[in-house]
Amino acid sequence: MADVYENLRRQGITLPPPKKDGRYFDRIVPFGESLLYTSGFSPNMPGEPNLSGRIGKEYTVGQGAHFASNVICNILSAVEAEIGDLNKIRRFIKMLCFIAGAEDFTQQAAVADGASDLLIRLFGERAGKPARSAIGVAVLPHNSPVEIELLLELKH
Repeated sequence: MADVYENLRRQGITLPPPKKDGRYFDRIVPFGESLLYTSGFSPNMPGEPNLSGRIGKEYTVGQGAHFASNVICNILSAVEAEIGDLNKIRRFIKMLCFIAGAEDFTQQAAVADGASDLLIRLFGERAGKPARSAIGVAVLPHNSPVEIELLLELKH
């Protein structure tokens, strides 16, 4: 696997500053000998207006896929703050992607593909391709269009 930071540079991606833990939750929880579980992260990026709305209504599927890749950047920022080096990630185990969609929206998997695509481009097919669920919901906290949780394994 290539260096994750080199892959980020080649993709022109700069990770945002990590967000703080919530009042009632931690953003990253280590468990077992080498696992991390993340809380749900949103696609909101520093310096940009907060996203508010649903895919298939206020936003297109393509925009939703872009939002899902933004979520991955927010998660990686928090993971880096927790472990110090993203190259310590062995592989992503499970992705749970929630998509707030219009009542008749059925393309949840296409939105989640934005997150999956970025993980594979940064970490390679083996490490960056987790088991995945893409679930449509009526609304997410703060009216976010996308929220993602990850379970990942670290190298020993």
